[in-house]
Amino acid sequence: MHFLFICSIFGPTTGGIQTLIARMSKWLIEKGYRITLLSNEASRYRVLFPNEIRIIDLGEHLRDFCYYHKAKGAWNELSIDRPDVIKSFSLRDSWISSILSSFIVPAPKVLFGNYFPFIFPQNRNPFSYFAVKPYLINLVKNFDNNSILCMDNEQIAQFRYRYGQHRNPVFWPLPVDNPNKHGLNRTPEWCHIISIARLEPMKRGIFHTLEVVGKLRSKGYPVKWTVYGEGSLKNELINRINTLGLQEAVFLKGELAYSDFAKAMSNAYLFVGGGTTIVETALCGVPGVMPFAYDMSGDSYGSLYNYPFGNLGMRTAKTPETTIEDEVERIINLPKERYEEEVKMNYEYALAYSMDNSMNNFLKIVSNSSVSRISYRLFFYYYLHSLIERPLTKARRSPTRKI
Repeated sequence: MHFLFICSIFGPTTGGIQTLIARMSKWLIEKGYRITLLSNEASRYRVLFPNEIRIIDLGEHLRDFCYYHKAKGAWNELSIDRPDVIKSFSLRDSWISSILSSFIVPAPKVLFGNYFPFIFPQNRNPFSYFAVKPYLINLVKNFDNNSILCMDNEQIAQFRYRYGQHRNPVFWPLPVDNPNKHGLNRTPEWCHIISIARLEPMKRGIFHTLEVVGKLRSKGYPVKWTVYGEGSLKNELINRINTLGLQEAVFLKGELAYSDFAKAMSNAYLFVGGGTTIVETALCGVPGVMPFAYDMSGDSYGSLYNYPFGNLGMRTAKTPETTIEDEVERIINLPKERYEEEVKMNYEYALAYSMDNSMNNFLKIVSNSSVSRISYRLFFYYYLHSLIERPLTKARRSPTRKI
C-alpha cells in the first residue's frame, strides 16, 4: 500500500507535526508500506525521517495544488506512483487531497487529521474564518466521518457542535514512540525542572513557568530549570530571565536531538509542558505537570493521568482545580515512596499511547475510510474566493503607516 502524506505547514523549528509524520512513516515503512511526503520544506528535517521515505518539497508552489487546473499538470510532472491513501495534516492539505483524488484513477481514499488544539478558527477576526471557509465546506460536505481523525474528544465536540450531533469523526489519539526502549539509569536531581518546547506563540505559557521558577526560588526551593527548544520567542525569554535575575537558575539549551532525549531526562525531577513530549518524558520515568495550550493563566488539571486519554493540553468542561505552581510544589515535596508512585502512575498511563497500539488502530481506520466526494462547483468557488482572499491577506499583513 502506498501512502501520500501532504503537509504544507512545516515551519522553521522542529515541532509536533514533523515528529508525528516521522514516527508514522518509520512505523509504516517497517511494516512494508511505501510513503511519499509532499510538503513545503520537509527536507529541512531530513534527519528525522527514514531513508526510504520519498520527500518532495515544493515550497510556496505547493499552494498551486489548491487549483484544479494547476494541480493536474503539476502532478503529472512529479511522476508519483498512484497512492492508495492520501493523508492530510491541515485544513488546506485536506483541500489539496480532494483536488488530487478528483483526477487520480482509481480514486485514492482520503484521511484528514488536524493536530493543533482547534480545528476551527478560535478568534472573531472575520479574515481568519474567510481564509479557511472553502476548506471547511469541503471537509464537512465531501469527507465522511470515517475519514476525519480527531486527536481528542474536545475536537470531536467542536466538530459536532458546529455541524450536528449526527457527525461522529474518528477518535485517534496521537501515537508516541518510546525514547527509553533501552532503559535509563536515572538519578533525579531534586527541584530540577525540564521543559522541551518550540519557543513559539502556541507555547507562550513557558513565560508563566518562568514566573513559577522565580516564585518557588523565593520560597527557598533550589529550583533550576533547563529548557530545550528554539523559536521566535527566545530573545524575549532571555530578556525576561535577565529582568527576573534568574540567570543562575534557568538554562536554555537549544534544540534537543531525539537520540539524546532519554539521556536528557536522566537527572530531571519533573517536566513541565504538554503535547506528546509529556508522554515521552513519562515513559522515561519523569513525572510531569501539563499546562493548557495557548494559555497564560497557570491553570492546570495537573499530571498526565488527570487528563482524559488523548487530551495533551486542552481544557475540558471540567473547571481546573490546581495550578502549575501548586503542582510543581506538590511533586517536589513528595516523600521518596510517593514520588516513586507518581513516576509509576504517569508511566503506566503513558503506555496507552504506544506506537503499536495507535498505528494498528490507524490501519483499521484506513480500511474503513472513504474516497472524497467531488464538488467541481466548490473548486470553481475557490477561484473566486482566492481573488478576494489574497488581497485581504496581503493588506492584513502590511504594516500600518503612521502619518
